[in-house]
Amino acid sequence: MQITCRSCETAVPADDVNLETVLAKCRHCHAVFDFSAQVRGSAPASEVKKKRDLGELPMPKGLVVDDGGSVLTITRKWGRGPAIFFLIFSGFWNMIVGVFVVAGIAGAFNEPKAGEMGGWFIWVFLTPFIAVGLGTGYAALALLLNRTTIRVDGSTLTVDHAPFRWPGRRSIDTYSLDQLYCQEYVAYKQNNVPQYRLAIHALQKDGTRVKLLGGIENAGQAIYLERLLEKHLGIEDRPVRDEYQG
Repeated sequence: MQITCRSCETAVPADDVNLETVLAKCRHCHAVFDFSAQVRGSAPASEVKKKRDLGELPMPKGLVVDDGGSVLTITRKWGRGPAIFFLIFSGFWNMIVGVFVVAGIAGAFNEPKAGEMGGWFIWVFLTPFIAVGLGTGYAALALLLNRTTIRVDGSTLTVDHAPFRWPGRRSIDTYSLDQLYCQEYVAYKQNNVPQYRLAIHALQKDGTRVKLLGGIENAGQAIYLERLLEKHLGIEDRPVRDEYQG
């Protein structure tokens, strides 16, 4: 049976299909997806058994786990790919804007001729360009150097991104947790082709859903993190609405 990418419908070679985890990667659009729906009913169940139990799941690359018994610390490396783009973009952008900034500081725009606007106008004009340059530079450094730390210490589960501050810090009372689950979403479109990512969510006892961590490309990593946290917290896994069926 031929497996096809659910994003771009391109045929996936057998070398890019993993029957044990029921995951495949498309070489055309680079999407990682679950292909169980395509083989259900056409292959023996033993061949498409999903390794969902933590004991059977190998630790994915990019994770460092320190289980000290009462305290669990998981460190996840960020993907370096986007950092290169932001570094190149911010480098060229800041060089161009820097020429105008240096000229402004030197006073080239501070003595307008009669009927012309003062030097303040050029600074108002340059401000958004300077902000873009600083923002992309900051994002490049964060993508290059940041790590995400998931820590369970007593009754507190925290998610933090460092050394550069980044949106998404969370702190949750573990006694309020009912379930943890993975959910797939479209992160962006590349050449009009959806690019899927996974996020780990917490379902609290009051029904509130909280996104703990997003942007995970590797489905195996997302499932491993979910299972590891559930095991440490003593949460018995059960199906959740909108859960990723990987």
